[in-house]
Order: sequence, then C-alpha cells, then structure tokens
Amino acid sequence: GYQYMGKYEKAISWYRESLLYGYSSSDEKTRFISKANLAVAYAEIGEFKMAEELAVEYREWAYEIKSKTAIANAYATIGKICLKEEYNEAAMGNFELSMTFAKKSSSISQMAHGNTNIGILKFLKGQRESSLTHFKKALYLHKKVKTLNSILEAYFNLGGLYFELEDLDLAEKNYLQGLDLAINSNKYNFQADFYNALIELYRSKKIDTDSLKKARDIAVKKHQDFIAKPTEIDLLLDADLRKERPAGLILTNRTKQFYESLVVPVFLFFLVVILGQLWMKRLI
Repeated sequence: GYQYMGKYEKAISWYRESLLYGYSSSDEKTRFISKANLAVAYAEIGEFKMAEELAVEYREWAYEIKSKTAIANAYATIGKICLKEEYNEAAMGNFELSMTFAKKSSSISQMAHGNTNIGILKFLKGQRESSLTHFKKALYLHKKVKTLNSILEAYFNLGGLYFELEDLDLAEKNYLQGLDLAINSNKYNFQADFYNALIELYRSKKIDTDSLKKARDIAVKKHQDFIAKPTEIDLLLDADLRKERPAGLILTNRTKQFYESLVVPVFLFFLVVILGQLWMKRLI
C-alpha cells in the first residue's frame, strides 16, 4: 500500500517486517515473498546495489521453491532495476525471461506486467507498432486482474504511445479515461500525470490549457499534502511496528544462522556428558 502511494521509506519498513516473520515461517513458498517488492522499493530511492542484491536473492529462492510465478516475478524485478539504471539490453533479457516463466505459470498478473515491461523497452528501441500491441494487451489483462494502479499506468502508457504515433484522438481518449478513473479513486499523483499529458496534447492542438494547469497544480498539492501528513492509520501502523514481537520470532537471518550454528556443538556437549556419566557408572 505504501509503495503504491510513493511512500517508499515506509514501504521498506513493512517489507522488512514481513521478512522478519518470514524467517520463522514454516511455509517455504511465502517465506521471502516480500523480498522482490523490497528490492523495487530500494531501487525507487536510488539504492541500486541493495536492490540488485535483494532481487538476486529472491531469484535464487524462487528457483529453490520451483515456483514459475515467483521466477517470473524475480526476472521482472531485476528487469525493472536494470531499466531504472538505464541498462536497457539487460532489462530486455530479464523481461523476456519473465514472460517465458509467466506463460508457463498461467499468471495473468505476471503476463500483464510482462507485456507492460516489454512494451516500454520496444518503445525505447523505436519499435512503436510492437510496443502498441504489448500495451493494449497489458491494459486488457490489468482490467481482468483489477489492480487499480496498474490499470492507470496502462492507460497512461497507451495514451503516450498514441501521442507519439500522432493519433491524437486515441491519445486523448486514453488519457481522459485514465484521468476519470484517477479522479474517482483520489489518485492525485496519477491525476497530475494525466493533466500534464493532456496539457502537452492540447498545446499541439493549439487549445487553451489554463484550466488544466490549475487542476494539475491542485492535484500536485493534494498529493504532496497526502505524502507529508501522517494519517491516523499511519500512527496506528507506526505504533504496531514498535510492539514487542513474539518470543519465538527470529529477527534476522544472521540470528537464524547463529542459532543453527549452535545446534551441533550443543548436541555434542550433551552427548559427551551423557556418555561420561554412563562410563562413571560402569566404573562404580
């Protein structure tokens, strides 16, 4: 939730909390599930080295549990980080691998994200018609999954591509559909993006954009206030993070390894003690 809001520091706190409990989880398939999102959150704040390490760890875990969906997500995560660092060729390779495993897993969500990611890279390579095909498919699939932010991104991507293809009517149609959805769902950051896109489009049509600029500025201000001001829910959640954790919770991987490293020495110690006592009894 915080990641979608753009509150990445708070998102990181909660993903790390998830991992703390994950170390103690008996469910192998959910133990490190938050690591991919944590990697993306670190990439968003420019901590690329940490993001890369986490993404690779997540990929190794995904192969260990033999989950095609998790493997697809792992490659998508690495691709996103590469894209942010402008390693476009590496990003494309990872996105293609992600799509391969997404198809094998039959995950609609992974297929939707895969089409978006490849569509972006096709656009960057100048392959606009191919990009259009992927963006259309992404919007269709995201609507099936019904993930709001992803649907908004799909409208924005599709509108932007139609604008680049100089099909201004379809560009405007997608921008307005996205803007209407963003307004109805109080997504101020998306509202600002759609207003900016429409301002650029209407300028090219020589249409006055003053009303759009005012609406954009209001949306930007609302988003800034939303990010800066802690809500009652924020305060409750922050308090929850400070609560004492269950006594049996292993707090870090290092702690877990430490406890595991003690098992054999402690066992040997008690074995020696028991054998010693038996030997003494025999002598007596």
